[in-house]
Amino acid sequence: LESIVLAGGVFARLAGAALREEMLPSIIAGDRRLALAWAEAGSRYRHDAPGVELKDGRLKGRKTFVPAGGCAGVYIVTAAHNGNFAAALVGADADGLHARPYRLADGGVACELELNDVPAKHLDGADDALAAFEDALTPVRVAATAEMVGLAALLHRTTVDYAKQREQFGRPIGSFQALQHRMVDGYRDLEQARSQLYRASLTGTADAAIGAKAFVSEAATRIGHSAVQIHGGMGMTDELAVGHALKRIMVLARLFGDAPMERARLREAA
Repeated sequence: LESIVLAGGVFARLAGAALREEMLPSIIAGDRRLALAWAEAGSRYRHDAPGVELKDGRLKGRKTFVPAGGCAGVYIVTAAHNGNFAAALVGADADGLHARPYRLADGGVACELELNDVPAKHLDGADDALAAFEDALTPVRVAATAEMVGLAALLHRTTVDYAKQREQFGRPIGSFQALQHRMVDGYRDLEQARSQLYRASLTGTADAAIGAKAFVSEAATRIGHSAVQIHGGMGMTDELAVGHALKRIMVLARLFGDAPMERARLREAA
């Protein structure tokens, strides 16, 4: 969902007025599905210097990890255009475009794109395309953070309930001091994660969103790992929500940048 919202946000900020009027109604209605292709192999989450080139209305290069790309009808592809950051619109059926779909850990379908002199429409509705792109990232980072907080809350609550019921050596495992410490640590991480989310939501700044996502991705991952360990082997089975929630956190935590990369962005901005 975050990736679809981001693609729509980038389109709304970079497309010209005529193109927005033509396409936005069908995008909002869900009749036209967008996917944003920004990641490239070896770029380490950097989006400001794409290797794909837009020249004379055609795209050349490769993109990787295009979330929701397996079912998209239109791709927004970031590219270098006359030495500047740009984005272009490409139909999924365009000549020279090859998409290879694959499954993500959470079950979503992403794809890789190979662009061989593909005809594309330059989105030139913004004076500063890179600034507009980064502006679209902020609310989506907050949305990803909110989803991770919700998943962490589910994992923590489920684990506490399980520890009260599961018995070992004739007593509930929740009575063991070592596991009580683990669940208290999870409660601490969850409350701090909520505070980071509230701060990012209320301030609305890019730095707050980046910082919240970096903190929450690590806190939610710790809660997820603890939940799986306390549940034992069945914690990773398809029958329980625990494994599914952790896999979703793993994907969200790396969306647009993992925690070390997000902290590096904060240091650069300081």
